Amino acid sequence: MTVERQLVEAGQNSFWTYCVEFLATAGLPEGRNEGRIDYKEVLSAPEFERFARLRLLRKELAEKEGVPAYAIFTNEQLAQAGGAGNPKSEGRRPKAVRSGRTAIA
Repeated sequence: MTVERQLVEAGQNSFWTYCVEFLATAGLPEGRNEGRIDYKEVLSAPEFERFARLRLLRKELAEKEGVPAYAIFTNEQLAQAGGAGNPKSEGRRPKAVRSGRTAIA
């Protein structure tokens, strides 16, 4: 990124001008998708079908509540609720996932 500044002298109406140049990709970590889970590859077909239905329900709830979908449930929670183990740490699975007054078991 480069920043150039210049004073424009015009008596009482003097002002500074700034020119900022940057590359749109500068500062972004390489491999932004690293660490992301492709649930279609991780889950079995029936588990992914349940996961997809739960995502639609999450979207409807989020729109109704006026919040982002991830504030209702994370993808990881949906995968667990859909019958899959925790993709990041196998072995633990909640009996039910709660959000406000809604519970999905």
